[in-house]
Amino acid sequence: MEQLLIQLGINLASSAIYELITTYHRSTANPTIEGLKNYLASKLLIEGATIKASTIVDFMAKNGDIIIQGTDVYAPQAVNMASSHGTKLVFGNNSTSTTNKTKIEAGHDTHIIATGGAGIRQNEDGSISFFA
Repeated sequence: MEQLLIQLGINLASSAIYELITTYHRSTANPTIEGLKNYLASKLLIEGATIKASTIVDFMAKNGDIIIQGTDVYAPQAVNMASSHGTKLVFGNNSTSTTNKTKIEAGHDTHIIATGGAGIRQNEDGSISFFA
């Protein structure tokens, strides 16, 4: 396993990476390094982070899923979170998204899930929009 992680340019083994690799191998008839790279690139897990921007934060799940949990997001003007066709954006599980005029709090095991081009926007005027 360690050699595989080194080939992929991952120097730190973690249970999350191990779980993704295991899932890929179980779900693929002929696993390859290139296939694994593509599979790993299609998943982004943001966990336990503090994200601050000077104006706007955009989370756009264009090429794969984005999962945000245990994370605090702040941008003074707006926060945008959206999915694309065939992707999923999940926000929640002890996360907050804050602007100067709004705050979204998702407690333990609480999630906002956007699929198929749906999303949520905390607008500069203090309103919150859901869209598809």
